[in-house]
Amino acid sequence: MRVFAAIDVGSFELAMKIFEVSSRGTIREIDHIRKRIELGSDTYNTGKISNERVNELCNTLTEFQRIIKGYKVDDVKIYGTSAIRETKNTQIILEQIKLRTGFSVEVLSNSEQRFLHYKAVASRGEKFEELICRGAAIVDIGGGSIQVSLFDEGHLKTTQNIRLGILRIREILSDLEAKTTDYASLVSELVDNHYYYFNELHMTGTKIENVIVVDDYISYIIQKVYGKDIITTAELKNFIKEVRSEKPSEISKKYGLSNEYASLLIPSAVLVRKLVKLSGADNIWVPGVSLADGMVFDYAQSEKLIRNTHDFENDVFYINHTVTTPRIDGKLKIVAKDRAKTKSSLRALPLDAGVKKRLLEIKERQEAYQRKFKRSYSKEWAGYVMVDELGGLILPNYITSAFKHLLKKNELREIRFHDLRHTCASLLLNKGKTNGVTLKDIQVWLG
Repeated sequence: MRVFAAIDVGSFELAMKIFEVSSRGTIREIDHIRKRIELGSDTYNTGKISNERVNELCNTLTEFQRIIKGYKVDDVKIYGTSAIRETKNTQIILEQIKLRTGFSVEVLSNSEQRFLHYKAVASRGEKFEELICRGAAIVDIGGGSIQVSLFDEGHLKTTQNIRLGILRIREILSDLEAKTTDYASLVSELVDNHYYYFNELHMTGTKIENVIVVDDYISYIIQKVYGKDIITTAELKNFIKEVRSEKPSEISKKYGLSNEYASLLIPSAVLVRKLVKLSGADNIWVPGVSLADGMVFDYAQSEKLIRNTHDFENDVFYINHTVTTPRIDGKLKIVAKDRAKTKSSLRALPLDAGVKKRLLEIKERQEAYQRKFKRSYSKEWAGYVMVDELGGLILPNYITSAFKHLLKKNELREIRFHDLRHTCASLLLNKGKTNGVTLKDIQVWLG
């Protein structure tokens, strides 16, 4: 028997779950502690987390440390999500936490965070497999963004991040909330605008029977109201009709929530309802899982205490992170962020066998360089593909420069590297004549 602590430093709260993991592969939650700290309010409003929030965060982690000792925990994992990932003072915060609490916080990328959420859902076993085989959309609702993933016949078809989490919605509409009697309609209009591109590119012609919700708000209430974790579209509609007519104070009293949590229920409900309406789904499953559940499942898998269930790494790669080198105040700066130029650029694509083989070769080469150069190998850009022998980032403009030399060396006419998109589109179009690649497929591939 092992005792594991999973700590989620989220946008709206700091949460810790304590689990017992047996050698037979069973996982039992034995405690769940939550502390509201709105890190996301600072990040999404000012771009930086304030000293007051950092102090509150460190004090709470110190309290968690005492609880961990009391349970005689064997292993601890602490992950930070979008609020820490997107703030301008990430490194300062991580150093303060390490110095004041002894905890090392790992900041998850968007893909890593969603991957753990999917593992949490998959840990529910046969029900998950049954629903995704019939066509399903998973909507993962966070404070800063949501991730919508479509499954067809048991396989991931596409996934896209939409920067419209419930805390971000509240911050965007904060000035208007007090001036309207129909806050839900404002949220609805905002959600419609952000769902538009995803609907146009991916939902048309896609058969979705079930929507699976991963969140910390609406799932709990639905299970409490209906006494079950799967409800129909009609039941969801009635539930939303009821809560949208109530004030946060009334919702708080009715469902036993704090006013702060109650204020996040309507944005969460509208996000789910809009996706259900677009997809035409019949049922909504709210398994009631969180990031911490994915963390313990991942831990149990890595320790070989349980076997893998669903393979989410089924030859798919994600485009959801960019590195640019703009000039700021006359100086060249490296800007890395979980964003892209357009919304349609954030997408998931099938991983070609040749590309997969090449990526694995690059990974092996990087590991060899790390062993060779040891402390001289930079870890600043760990996880990136385009790094040199010492782990330094290969800047984006290197590709442009090297491409010109390559053309000249092979006596080819000069074109822009970006022009290769046109060649790619032409090749895919010709390929479509024999194996069914459509113009829509090409549009999604090129972004």
